[in-house]
Amino acid sequence: MTGSKVVNFLQSRVDLTRGQESSFLTPDFSSATRRGDILTWDPAIAGVLGGLVVQAFSGDHAGERHLEGDELIVAISGQLTVVLLDDHGGVQETIALQENEATLIPCGVWHRLAFDGECRYLFFGGGRTEIRRG
Repeated sequence: MTGSKVVNFLQSRVDLTRGQESSFLTPDFSSATRRGDILTWDPAIAGVLGGLVVQAFSGDHAGERHLEGDELIVAISGQLTVVLLDDHGGVQETIALQENEATLIPCGVWHRLAFDGECRYLFFGGGRTEIRRG
């Protein structure tokens, strides 16, 4: 590492790599491609993508899935619900997370997050992501 860097983690993501230099990056969806109602985003990372999110309302998409690795969700404050979906958008399972609880979402599983109020959470996961527009 050439030197320590301090960033605002709410405005950055981290690419954690093994055997290479890890780096901070700014979320950039300009390279996303659309096929029907599916948006595919490739952050072009070498390792694991991670970030801190503050969110109070559920997203406007109908789910997402990560194509290259599992995703870890850790509730830091507040509460959230991870909704696991089938390939057609039907609810398969809901997982309620309270402060300091975590869950792993398997690679390729459609899911979305639901919120009743403000929540801070960390996520760590792999690469290419498909987002189903609602």
